Parts: sequence; C-alpha cells; structure tokens
Amino acid sequence: MASTNHAGFAGYLLRARLDPGPARSDGAVALVFDGNMRVLLHPGPRGDLVLEAQLRELPTSQAMADDMLLNALSAAAGRDPLFAEYLVLSPEQDRLLLQQRVGASASADEFESALGKFLDALTTWRAFFGVL
Repeated sequence: MASTNHAGFAGYLLRARLDPGPARSDGAVALVFDGNMRVLLHPGPRGDLVLEAQLRELPTSQAMADDMLLNALSAAAGRDPLFAEYLVLSPEQDRLLLQQRVGASASADEFESALGKFLDALTTWRAFFGVL
C-alpha cells in the first residue's frame, strides 16, 4: 500500500490501531472519522501524502456554482495564511474539495497533528457551507 510507505502515517496507524483497508488503484487509502468525515490519503510526489476530503457538490446552475466558488474564495482569502489546507475543484469540476500536504519526513506525531488540524479545518469549512 503506497500510503503506508509514509513513515509518519504508518506510525500513526500503529499507534491508533487503525487499518485503512486495501488501497485504491491510485494508491489512496480512506479513513473515516466521527462517522461522517471521510479523508482520502493520496501518495504525493517525493513521498509526501495529500489529505483530501469533499466539502460539497457544486450547484448544477453555473451562476449558482460561480457565486458559491467566489464566496468560498473570499472566505479562504480571509483565513490566516498559516493554515495549511487549501480549496481545490475535483477533476470532474463538480465538487469542492479540501486538501493538505503532509511532508515525507513528518513523524507520527507531526502527521497526527497535521491530521487533527485538517479535521478541524474540514469541520470549519463544512459549517461555512452548511453541510455538517
């Protein structure tokens, strides 16, 4: 499983006694927190991991989708630049996702801290969109 090649993530899995199950064909694995926060962990370049979670689907109306994205970008611009998460569109451009990179050299403690901050950010963004 490609994602468990990340030493910090592998250490976190051992410590938390978690088994993410089999990796997808792209090497990503999924973890679910609190029953409703699904986080995909994608193998990234140079051994990094990318945490990813869906925030919401885009409205089918282009005008409504544009308004929602502009609102989201405005909110993102107002966030503290020290926050490590970022907004991205899905490859199909039908969903807004939250991502965060965890460096290859992160220890289990650093990975766990980054994951905790990512989950906090996910909760904040979901509240922003009213999709808790």
